[in-house]
Amino acid sequence: MADTYWDPGNLLQITESDAALEIQCVGRARSQHNSRCRWTLCGADRSAILRKVQELALLPPSKVTQHDIETLARLCLCQKYHSTQWLEVAQRWKLVVAKAIKHHERLSKSQELAAAESQLTIAKLGLEQFQKTLFAARTEFSNSEARRRAVEKELDHAKNSQLKMVEELAVARRLLDGERMKTTKLEDAARETERCVRERDDELAEARRLLEEAQTIMAESTALMSERRDHLLAEEQAKAMGLEQAIHHLEHRLSEANAQAERISNEHQAKTRVLEESQATLMLRLSEAEARATKCAAEAAETRRDHEALSRDNTAAAQQFRHLQSDLEGVRAEIRRRTDHGVVLERELQTARVENQALLTTHSQLRAQNTALCEQVAVLEASLARCFRRRLSAWLRKSSPSKKKA
Repeated sequence: MADTYWDPGNLLQITESDAALEIQCVGRARSQHNSRCRWTLCGADRSAILRKVQELALLPPSKVTQHDIETLARLCLCQKYHSTQWLEVAQRWKLVVAKAIKHHERLSKSQELAAAESQLTIAKLGLEQFQKTLFAARTEFSNSEARRRAVEKELDHAKNSQLKMVEELAVARRLLDGERMKTTKLEDAARETERCVRERDDELAEARRLLEEAQTIMAESTALMSERRDHLLAEEQAKAMGLEQAIHHLEHRLSEANAQAERISNEHQAKTRVLEESQATLMLRLSEAEARATKCAAEAAETRRDHEALSRDNTAAAQQFRHLQSDLEGVRAEIRRRTDHGVVLERELQTARVENQALLTTHSQLRAQNTALCEQVAVLEASLARCFRRRLSAWLRKSSPSKKKA
C-alpha cells in the first residue's frame, strides 16, 4: 500500500476508519440547531466516498484543489435533504485543508531539519575521521622527519668515517714515502758498498799485478842474478819475505773486504726483504683503505639517495598536509554553514512545534466540541424519541376509543 500524506477522512470528520460500513452525512440540519445530519450513506455512495478519500490521502494537502474538495463534499451529502450544502461544506473543509497544508509544511520542515541534523552528524563523523587521518599524516610526517634526521646522522657518520679513511690513507702514503726514502737510502748505501768492494777488488787486482810483477822480477832476478845468487840470496830472500808478508797482508785485507761485502750484501738483502714486506703490507693497507673509501663512497651515495627519497617523501607529505589543511578548512566552512542552516531550521522547527501545539489544541477543542455536539444530538434524539413515543401513545389513545365505537 502506498504511503499517505495526511488523513482527510479524519480531519474532515467524514469517517474514522476505511472499514466503516456506513458514512454519516456531513450536512447540517437547520431544524435541529445546526447539528449534523443523521442520514447514513452506504453501498456505492460509501465506496465512492472512500475511494475519493484515499485518492486525496495519496496527494499532499497543497496539491488538493477546490474541485476535489467540492467533489468530495457532493459525495458526502445525502441527496434527499442536504445536497445543496456542498458549497458551504467545501468552504468549511477548505479552511481545514489550509491548516493541514501548514501542518504538512511544518512536518516537511521538521523532516528537513532532521535530515540536516543527520547530515550534520555525518559531517561531524567525517570531520572526526578527517582529524584521525590528519593525526595519522602528522604522525607519519614526524616519523619521516625522525628517519630523515637518522639518515642525516648516518650520512654525517659516513662522512666522518670517510674523512678518517682519507686521513689514514694520507698517513699510509706518508709512511710509504718514508719507506721509499729509507729504501732509497739503503740503495745508496748498497751502491756505496759495491763501490767500496769494487775499489777493494781494484786494489786486490793491483796487488796481484804487483805480485805478478814481483814474481816476474823475481824470475828475472833469478835468471839474471843466478851468478850473484850467493851474495844477493839473503837480500832477495829478505825482499821475498817482505813481499810474501805484503801479499799475505793484502790477502788478509781482501778476505776481510769480501766478508764485509758479504755481510753488507746480506744486510742489504735482509733490508730489501723487510722493505718488500713493508711495501706489500703498505700496498695491502692502501688497497684496503681504497676499498673502504670506495665502500664509504657507495654508502654515502646510497645514503644521499635515501636522503633525497626522504626529502621527496617529506615534500609529498607536506603537500598532502597542506591539501588536508585546505580540505579541513572547507569542511569547517561547510560545518559552519550547515550549523547556521541547522540553527535556522531549528528555529523554524521550534516555531512549527509551537504552531503544531496550537493546532493540536484547536483540534482537541474541535474534538471536544464535536463530542459535546454528539452528546447534544444524542440527548435531542432521546428527547425526540420520547416525544415521538408520547405522540404515538397519545395518538393510539385517541384512536382506540374511535375503534371501540366503531
